[in-house]
Amino acid sequence: DGGRAAASCDMGAGGDASSADGNATAISTFLRVRPHKRKGHFTLPDEAAIEDGPAVVRAEVARDEVAGMVNNKRTAWAFGFDGVIGPQARQDEVFERVAEPVVSSVLEGYNGTVFAYGQTGSGKTYTLTGGVDAFADRGIVPRAISRIFAHCAASTGEVE
Repeated sequence: DGGRAAASCDMGAGGDASSADGNATAISTFLRVRPHKRKGHFTLPDEAAIEDGPAVVRAEVARDEVAGMVNNKRTAWAFGFDGVIGPQARQDEVFERVAEPVVSSVLEGYNGTVFAYGQTGSGKTYTLTGGVDAFADRGIVPRAISRIFAHCAASTGEVE
C-alpha cells in the first residue's frame, strides 16, 4: 500500500525544466510507503535511497495471484520517484521533503500545488490532513497553513 504525493511549483524563468509554452516548471513525485500486509510483493530501495533522492520501486505479483487482474500477462513493474518516504516516516518529515519547498516558493510569489493520489485506503487523507490524536500528527495542509501565517506574522508591512 502506498500513495503518491506530487509537488509542483511554477518556477518562472529560473526553474529547472521547461514546459511546452516556454514557462519553466518543476514537478516532483514522491511515494509514501505504508507497511504492507503481504510480504514479498514490493522491493524498496535501501534506506540510503529513501533518504537521499531518486529511487526505483519494484513490484512483483506471483503468477498464480495475477489471475484476477486486468492485465494478467504482466507480473513485474518498476516505478521511478524523486523520493521514497518509508513506512516509519513522521508527518513532519513528509512535510519537509514534499511540501515545504512548494510552500517556500509560494511565499516567494510562485504558483504551487501539492496533491495526493492513490488507491482507497492508501493514506492520502492522513498525509494531507493528518491524525486527530496528537498535534505532531497534523498533515501537510495544516502545516502549510501554519507556515504561511507565521511568514505573514513575521513580515512587517512587506506583504503585497
